[in-house]
Amino acid sequence: MFRRLHTQLTLFCTLITGLILILMVCVCLVISETGLRQQSRASFSSNLLSFYQELEKDSTLSFERLSQAEHNYGVVLQFTDQGVPLFYQRFSKDEDLSLLFDKARETASAQYGIDPDTGLGLQNRLLHVEFAVKSGSPTGFWNLRRPSAWASAALIPKSSGFLGIIVLQPLTALFARIWRQRLFFGAAGLFGLALLLLFSWRFTARILAPIEENRRKQTRFVAAASHELRSPLTVMLSCVSAVRNGLAPDPGTYLETVEAEGMRMSRLISDMLTLANADNHSWNIRPAPVELDTLLLQTWESFETLARLRGLSWEIRLPDEPLPPCLCDRERIVQVLEILIDNAFSYIPKGCRIRLSLDYAAQEKQPDGVFCARRQKSGRQTGSVFRICVSDNGPGIPDAQKEQVFERFHRLDNSRKDKSHFGLGLSIAKEIISLHKGTLTLEDAPGGGAAFWILLPGDCGSHALALPGNL
Repeated sequence: MFRRLHTQLTLFCTLITGLILILMVCVCLVISETGLRQQSRASFSSNLLSFYQELEKDSTLSFERLSQAEHNYGVVLQFTDQGVPLFYQRFSKDEDLSLLFDKARETASAQYGIDPDTGLGLQNRLLHVEFAVKSGSPTGFWNLRRPSAWASAALIPKSSGFLGIIVLQPLTALFARIWRQRLFFGAAGLFGLALLLLFSWRFTARILAPIEENRRKQTRFVAAASHELRSPLTVMLSCVSAVRNGLAPDPGTYLETVEAEGMRMSRLISDMLTLANADNHSWNIRPAPVELDTLLLQTWESFETLARLRGLSWEIRLPDEPLPPCLCDRERIVQVLEILIDNAFSYIPKGCRIRLSLDYAAQEKQPDGVFCARRQKSGRQTGSVFRICVSDNGPGIPDAQKEQVFERFHRLDNSRKDKSHFGLGLSIAKEIISLHKGTLTLEDAPGGGAAFWILLPGDCGSHALALPGNL
């Protein structure tokens, strides 16, 4: 499904951006072609004006000079003296060129009142006009919708009469330049479309990657949840069947088993609902000023008896100086501590040490941009943090599993026989700390073992926590 969606989004993005690119290319092409035509016509008019002024001053015509003018200006000339074609006049066998001369003569006479053959419009000064003519044949230079040549008609008064001139500058070179430009713009546009296609493919892939990963996680979550729910349900159904069929010598024992498995299912469902609320951003916390040193001391005392029963060394370290209150949800922080402590009690062998510690520090930004923590002796400071650590000197957690321990339903191999853990505790703890704008990380403890660090904002006034209804 995601591959098909990826392809569709790529094509859609490429189509939209491609249309915009094509539109911009066409606009730029029109502007460029208009400039080329205007430049060509301006150059044609400027060159002819200089040529006409020289002819007006000269009393004689040099065939060599006229040929040089044709070559330099890229034009074709027709001269008449008193309406009589000069010997220089060349009759081209090109029918299209002959048609263009006829068309230019007709246009000059009909629209501008200048006839080089009859002297119509003759004055006592140079008279000329420039315009565009189109081929009168469907097989002209290009087609009927485009000018086929720049044309000029002129009358130059002489002492013995007048000199009539028709000048054509075929637009073959101009159109060739325009077509080369169109091919260049087209190639650039295709290259741009290819880049857009590549960019859209990678861009949409990056957009869909988190969604696809989230879907995979949901699938794994559902599969794991189904497995975890099926196990106690199977035990419960087996006990009920045994009691019903009279196979249970002591029904009370079976009923206790059913009750225990039911409570286990209830805890699992409760944890799953907690994570579902976190995913839907509907999980609320109620922050209030809390004395963390007092909270940690109470938590330590509640686990002291369990630590003696399991033969574990249970320690606590609190700062000597008084600490400011922390703005947090007391019940949620206790829940996180119980998850971390319960994991430590469950996974380390007898005789090991577990330590609960609290520290208050201020963050300082180093020149390289890395934040470090500095112990504060008194008072609150902007950027300060509370650091809570639950550490042990047990076997520790392999580096390959340090990131995975926060994933849902992830459990270490040696803990899979413990039915009291579903692999959701650390996921819930991380969500709770995230709601407090803090962080929960796992590191190796000095000397071996695991250390879970909780960092909570220490400035009540500068950290806006999630209030009820905001999530």
